[in-house]
Amino acid sequence: MLKQSGVYQIVNTVNGKRYVGSAVCLRKRWWNHRDKLLKNAHKSKHLQYSWNKYGADVFVFQPLLVCSREDVIFYEQRAIDHLSPEYNTAKIAGNTLGVRCSEAAKRKIAAANRGRVPSQETREKIRKANTGQRRTPEQKVRIKEALSKVEWSVERREQAREHMASLNKTPMMRELVGSRTRSKPGKAPMTPEKLANMIASRKAAAEVITYGGQSLPLMAWSDVVGIPLMTLYKRKEKGWTVDEMLGIPLKGFRKRVAA
Repeated sequence: MLKQSGVYQIVNTVNGKRYVGSAVCLRKRWWNHRDKLLKNAHKSKHLQYSWNKYGADVFVFQPLLVCSREDVIFYEQRAIDHLSPEYNTAKIAGNTLGVRCSEAAKRKIAAANRGRVPSQETREKIRKANTGQRRTPEQKVRIKEALSKVEWSVERREQAREHMASLNKTPMMRELVGSRTRSKPGKAPMTPEKLANMIASRKAAAEVITYGGQSLPLMAWSDVVGIPLMTLYKRKEKGWTVDEMLGIPLKGFRKRVAA
């Protein structure tokens, strides 16, 4: 019977409290519960606490009924409503809606993710997923409103400014500048004027601009508003205001230039 699908309960024989769930294979689900409890990693903190307090010997696994896979959620909800299991964090079968992480759990999650650097493969997947995507006007408004509520400290702004300035000193950037100044077959060497414009555009990318109550480098604003950095730089050079530079979509910019 334990190889069949159905609804089950895990009962604490000392105090009578229970956990109710459903599974397509009752035996495997019990093994999974025991494995998580023995590793002190069960999703129900109440059940885990009692397991640690009373020991594994006082808990029994009891199938309540056997049913088809399509009906397990329905009967699980009926069992939860009827038995009111004390160890169930979520009171709705099949999901964890309403489950809130404690402040200690949030701190642990934040500490575990802090300093984690995505792999090159993950970065490539994110890049491909975002390539060609354009934010809708509604999304841009929501982003602007969200950023207006964020307060950057003076230290954070200084860190961003220093980071942007440090990009110009990396070997890769120096090599990029050097390769563009060297002559190539069939192409004229870069003139001092073009080189000066290129350096000025990189410095402009690190310039901090305030818009909507939020201060960010121009390069960061390019990602936020979805407008290429070079387009923002050209707008700035033409004397556009900050509202025009960051608020007018790219299509509007093309129409304005054509006009």
